[in-house]
Amino acid sequence: MDFMLCIMFKRISKILLNIFKTAVNGCIYQIFFVQYSD
Repeated sequence: MDFMLCIMFKRISKILLNIFKTAVNGCIYQIFFVQYSD
């Protein structure tokens, strides 16, 4: 694999991972918030 391509791929996957974590945390927060607000 090309070196620059590898660096770009790592950077993109890190960004995607952060987005995924944020989405998962948001979903978990919503689920708990809905459960405990009833």
